Amino acid sequence: MELSVYLGKLISVVLVVIGLALLIRSAYYTKVYKTWMKNEGLMLFTTMVLLVAGVALVLAHNVWTASWEVIITIVGWGMVLKGAIFAFLPKELNKLIERFLNMSWLLPIGGVIWVIGGLYLGYNVWFI
Repeated sequence: MELSVYLGKLISVVLVVIGLALLIRSAYYTKVYKTWMKNEGLMLFTTMVLLVAGVALVLAHNVWTASWEVIITIVGWGMVLKGAIFAFLPKELNKLIERFLNMSWLLPIGGVIWVIGGLYLGYNVWFI
């Protein structure tokens, strides 16, 4: 439980900050993503970071319960899945991301989802 609370605090802050950034500066992040997709070295680095961090999170916290703790596990497995997709399907992923980035409303919606998830997780670890 102690590890869950620590990871929950960490992840909740990250989700809220990144979610708000996506909401407030979506045009900037669209530009950043388009630049990032053209840099194969940066994509490879991102892949490695996602895989290492995701596997580390899953190894430390693979809890499947009907509580807020499962959010931490889902974040970890999501990182592993995203890293694996980056590793095996980088060109296909670039096409998909490019299509999503052309929908200007999508990043703010993602930001709202991240903020809601971060606030829910944060409420459970900071106040309950």
